[in-house]
Amino acid sequence: MSIAMPRITSARARALLCACAALCLLLAPGPASPMLHAQETATTPAAAAETASSPEADPMPTPPPLAGQATLKPEAAPAPAPSAPLSDTTDSSLDAEYKAQTGTAITIIFDNSGSMYGKKLKEAKQAFAWWLEKAPDSYAWSLITFEQGGTLRVPFSDGDRTKIANQVRTLLANTDTPIVRSLKVAMKQIKDRRAKASPYERHVVLLFTDGAENQDKGGNGAVNRTIREMRAENVEVVGIGYHGEGDYMRGTATRFYQANNEEALQSGLSKVDAEIDMNDDVKVTPLELEAMAKLPVVRASDAAPKSHDKLAATPAEDNTALPSGSTPAPAPKSAPPAPPAPPAANPPPVAPATPPAAPVAPPRPSHSHPPVRAVDDWNWFGTILGLFTGAASFIFCFVPIVMIIIVFTLRKSKYKR
Repeated sequence: MSIAMPRITSARARALLCACAALCLLLAPGPASPMLHAQETATTPAAAAETASSPEADPMPTPPPLAGQATLKPEAAPAPAPSAPLSDTTDSSLDAEYKAQTGTAITIIFDNSGSMYGKKLKEAKQAFAWWLEKAPDSYAWSLITFEQGGTLRVPFSDGDRTKIANQVRTLLANTDTPIVRSLKVAMKQIKDRRAKASPYERHVVLLFTDGAENQDKGGNGAVNRTIREMRAENVEVVGIGYHGEGDYMRGTATRFYQANNEEALQSGLSKVDAEIDMNDDVKVTPLELEAMAKLPVVRASDAAPKSHDKLAATPAEDNTALPSGSTPAPAPKSAPPAPPAPPAANPPPVAPATPPAAPVAPPRPSHSHPPVRAVDDWNWFGTILGLFTGAASFIFCFVPIVMIIIVFTLRKSKYKR
């Protein structure tokens, strides 16, 4: 069953239909023109500045003041505080971290006992003043003297080489020789600094004395025992014996120097913060030689790995101790090698060697480079997609309107009849 559509004869209906079609064409979405988009969005810096400075650009203009009302001027915003550049802050933090991990802290234990009275104390003060003047500024310094069983005169927190020199200059020789207690005071301060400041700092304890321990019951043995305990805690102990004293520290301290005058004391002080020098003389005591002789000797042949066949063919060595005057049994002699077999009368023919096959070149890939897509493929695809979208929008917008107009025109014609 088919429905016959009546012809539109009214001139007004045709005009209205054409107007609706034109309106649908204008309102239908389609691909935007690049030139139009460029014209709409193109603005020059001068135009932008003119727009920003125009009064129309201000969304909320300030109202004029009323009569008799004072005009309040807006307060200027405070200027931001100058901040240090990022590079300077980073460099300072890196320097502080490097100093904390590679710094050196020196603790001086100065013997100001009664035996230092007179010329010895004067020479020691001059030598220390000379050394502290040439020491690096980056070191942390501390001073311990023998008053009251070991007194911390200058701690690390307040110590620099100038304060140390001033304190040494005022010392008097009027105390005992509590070396062990002074070493314990130094160790306690080092542990506190490692816990609060940096555990990676290098600590050097300088023990300068012209006498022996006279306050601890263990005597000089207690001094050596305390030095070994400090070295076990990764603390370097440098001993300087003055005027023939202090030899009991030799072999126990990290380094030991003997000084009998001001020049020799200056030479020893200049080596306190130095690493172990390869040019220093190495002295081995008879006890050390005896201990080295008792060490087991490992030969290279014993250390090398051997296969099972070699072990089976080689007779095992008897390392057990033999009684005095006896000789080890000789090793069994091996059998003489068998004579070589005589050559055969008619040797079998030897087949010629097969020449090696020529190397086969690997197959070349079908495409040395990936295919290159045309530059305008994406532009054509976008254009076609835009046209298709515009046509679909036109159809879906135009057909309902045309149907509405036709129905309205037919009903109007019916009423007129």
